Amino acid sequence: MKLEAVPQDASHYEGHKRLCYATDAEGRTVRALSKGWEVETIVTARAIERLREQVEAAWDCVDGGTRTPLFAAIAERQSNPRLFAQDARLPWFVVACGVRPALARWLPEFVWTRFAHALAWNLEPVLLRCGATRADALAALNPEAR
Repeated sequence: MKLEAVPQDASHYEGHKRLCYATDAEGRTVRALSKGWEVETIVTARAIERLREQVEAAWDCVDGGTRTPLFAAIAERQSNPRLFAQDARLPWFVVACGVRPALARWLPEFVWTRFAHALAWNLEPVLLRCGATRADALAALNPEAR
């Protein structure tokens, strides 16, 4: 990309700039700052909206009783049970049990402690168990809202 062609459209950078590499008039690769690109802004907005929809669908599953709050917490971190299992250093099938209310009640306390640690939540692991509601989990995440 030529130095003069570096996009300077309005973007989601909120006053910040992005480092790009461009070719100057002498053919050298140089650093250039970009304010953004309209297409990138549109695509990013759509991706963020899609992520919000996925998180809301995960919380709907929790509210419906088909999944535990752990399922929604994993979705909020843009992860999935297999990837989260690596973060928690547990086998993937243990996480698969943790997101199903019928199986979650049989998991030992140390597993729930690992889940809470992997989520970087400073709360009681019991809140992730199948008995917690959406309001309980959100209240635990934001103690000032109580």
